[in-house]
Amino acid sequence: MLLACTRPGQVVSTQPVRPDRPEREREKTCCAALRTLADRKDSLAGPFLTAGLLDRSAEVRICALEYIAPTLDSRAISRIRTLLNDPVQEVRLAAVIALKRSALFLPLCDLLTDADPDVVAAAEYALGSSPDSLVSRRLASQLRDPRQPASVRSSCARVLEQLHDPKTLPALRASLGDLNDTVRVAVLHALPQFGEFAAAPLLLGALDGQRPATRIAAAQGLGRLAGRRTPLGRPGVTARLVSMLNDKNNDVVLAAVRALGMIRDPAAAEPLARLVRRPRTISQASVIRALARIGEPGLGAIEDLLRDDRPELRTAGIAACELIRSDQAVNRLADALPDWECGTRAAEALDHRRWKPGDDAQLVHYLIARRDNFGLFEQATIAGPVLRNDLESGNRLQVENAAITLVALGTTEAVPKLIEVLRQYGNELLASAYVNSGLDTLVRAGQDWAAHHGYVLIRGGDTTGVRWAGWR
Repeated sequence: MLLACTRPGQVVSTQPVRPDRPEREREKTCCAALRTLADRKDSLAGPFLTAGLLDRSAEVRICALEYIAPTLDSRAISRIRTLLNDPVQEVRLAAVIALKRSALFLPLCDLLTDADPDVVAAAEYALGSSPDSLVSRRLASQLRDPRQPASVRSSCARVLEQLHDPKTLPALRASLGDLNDTVRVAVLHALPQFGEFAAAPLLLGALDGQRPATRIAAAQGLGRLAGRRTPLGRPGVTARLVSMLNDKNNDVVLAAVRALGMIRDPAAAEPLARLVRRPRTISQASVIRALARIGEPGLGAIEDLLRDDRPELRTAGIAACELIRSDQAVNRLADALPDWECGTRAAEALDHRRWKPGDDAQLVHYLIARRDNFGLFEQATIAGPVLRNDLESGNRLQVENAAITLVALGTTEAVPKLIEVLRQYGNELLASAYVNSGLDTLVRAGQDWAAHHGYVLIRGGDTTGVRWAGWR
């Protein structure tokens, strides 16, 4: 059976071949033999496994690499190092794993120059678990060597991030001045592993970098520091990141937003809320998540969003409250129910919390938000007083919500009050509801308001979805 394996010293083909049937049978026989020898821990295992490293078949070479680790000798090590340059990618990857299993890390440093990104990634992964200080020194030296390609210097920084050997910090600090963006970014990503005391000053300094990639990586690094120790204790970090919210580069602004969310400093809540109000140049969802991570201390800024005239901002405030797991956030969601345009979103968020109304007003507001006309008629005895109180509340959102609901219910005695409401709180939403109500008195009132305020009525403009007594 062993005669089927390649003999020691046989020259291996450098070109992978497509095996025919006899060759496949030979491969199976060789691999089975090597596996049997390795399992028995036979004294012959070492020489035959070493011979298998030179087999013409990539499959056999991979099999030999898989079983050779426990029996390594100097000859085997030399051959495995040769296989690091094998023309077949799978063989090179198997050689990396074999050296890692055998705790032979230093030869892997040379693989960082490999043209195959998968092999480089495997080498980085293997080197990241090296306890050998020689590896750290070798990588630090390569990182600072301008003759090395930028891809190699970046790989060195990524491995040093995994090793986080304090002795390599000077090399990383010096490489912050590297002329290549990719290298500087890799170094900035590595710094948080060295702790706040060592990394924070360097990251703060990099926030002033001329290139957007540098500023982004520095902000991300500060956010990762906060993830290790929350909140980040170094003064001035929040203020510096808040100033980046005005950066001309949207990716930089987004990195600052995410970092502020990870730091969770209440001082960032108001600047983040102001950012939500800007025209949408970055992901609003990212700003909302950052506000939510600040938690209850940020609810004051979120309340301002819930009172904004623009429904999209009120919806953003509701989304932030939904992400905050606290009773105070639930109360804000309940307060947002009497809002014709956004109340449904608040009701959905409350449903996810298995919330139940605490009083008559909350029950009526919840039923309206869910557009539950059947439930509302069941609660008619309490709905009337609640809606009348809302019309007198002076709160624009509550007044709008009550007025449109009364249109849908077809409450005749409310018509004079509804016309008064339009005169006092008139806007496009109310006028649209009245014009489309189908009740002549309200239609004329809506048309008069629109004409007086310079609006032109067009067909198909119903944005409220209600008609007079439409819920009966």
